[in-house]
Amino acid sequence: MKELDGTWHIDSLQENEYTLLYYPHYKWKKEWGGNLEIDIDGDIQTIEVKPGRMVLLDATRPHRAFGPAERYIYRFSIAYRLMKEN
Repeated sequence: MKELDGTWHIDSLQENEYTLLYYPHYKWKKEWGGNLEIDIDGDIQTIEVKPGRMVLLDATRPHRAFGPAERYIYRFSIAYRLMKEN
């Protein structure tokens, strides 16, 4: 649903930080949408929601997620901020 779509954002300005997204759904249908988009130097990569999927991304990369296409279907993720130690 359009009103649930996220906006482009980054999670950190630090180059040694990462975001780990976890989709704890036990069931998800492709037609429900809710995809994640990541901008990698102007190339937009689309990642589908899948039950149990984890996505690791550079926290400095712009990204956004879309709300589900169906009413009363909730897409959620758990986001972890990770830092690479030198």
